[in-house]
Amino acid sequence: MKAWAESFYKSNRWQHCRESFMTTKYYLCDRSGEPATVAHHKKRLTAANITQSAISLAWDNLEALCQECHNKEHHRKAARPARYRLDAAGRILPP
Repeated sequence: MKAWAESFYKSNRWQHCRESFMTTKYYLCDRSGEPATVAHHKKRLTAANITQSAISLAWDNLEALCQECHNKEHHRKAARPARYRLDAAGRILPP
């Protein structure tokens, strides 16, 4: 957890919001149907927007996710390693 977000995630407002939201979702992942453990912010929280309730506490910005789907979400945009290619003669071309 980022230092600027720690007090938010430990706040009573967030704890109540998360618990209420996850209860309405029956603690089931919105994507896989597996047991959900994470109330994921669709629009990522930043130090600039974390105090904006319309982003940080709005249910329409939340998604119930299992840990596997949450991990996929945060790693799907990660830079992929460049791949080498071969030219017509079979020589390796740099990425």
